[in-house]
Amino acid sequence: MKKEFSQSFQKGIYHGLGILSVIVLSLGTLWSVTGLIGTYNSFSDGETLTAAKLNTNFTALKTAIASTVGTISAYGGTSAPTGWLLCDGTAVSQSTYADLYAVIGCNFGCSGGNFNLPDLRGRFLRGRDGGAGRDPDSGSRTSMNTGGNTADNVGSVQVDDFKSHTHTMMSPTELNGEGSNSHLVWEGNGVGNTGSTGGNETRPVNAYVNWIVKY
Repeated sequence: MKKEFSQSFQKGIYHGLGILSVIVLSLGTLWSVTGLIGTYNSFSDGETLTAAKLNTNFTALKTAIASTVGTISAYGGTSAPTGWLLCDGTAVSQSTYADLYAVIGCNFGCSGGNFNLPDLRGRFLRGRDGGAGRDPDSGSRTSMNTGGNTADNVGSVQVDDFKSHTHTMMSPTELNGEGSNSHLVWEGNGVGNTGSTGGNETRPVNAYVNWIVKY
């Protein structure tokens, strides 16, 4: 009975180590393909696993995960998956989400011991101008929430706008003739306005997603 238990226990250990080896090797392959992070150990068939090598790999994995904190991604689900938060402007604790706070700080707002998640509901994202001159109004950008960044900084926002322009049209400005023979004459120097047309905002064709942030 003891012998059978011992053999079963050993098989269980070997099976578990085999699974762990696959995980570790898979992670190593993933890191080498994606370039997420550098130092890790590869294992050969039949090699004895050591705590030192495994710990090195787990440390590399932890570092790789930490390097993605603050990443904002489009998501097709209705609620955020584990390790992510919805970008809905919620104020969260600086201590509870210390890793995320260390990355985004008060970019999107701060109050007391809390900081705001990005509020990307109904908003398009735009790359920070950074002096490129592609956003002529970068200096007038405002903060998303109290304590957040303004101007040419991550987290600042702009209201919707339409580039200034004109539409010129000739208008009937002179009455020619008298009585039943009178009529309006179109003068080239007369300018008027067209009637209002369009919807509630200026926008491209778009589709909804949830924006989420890694913590």
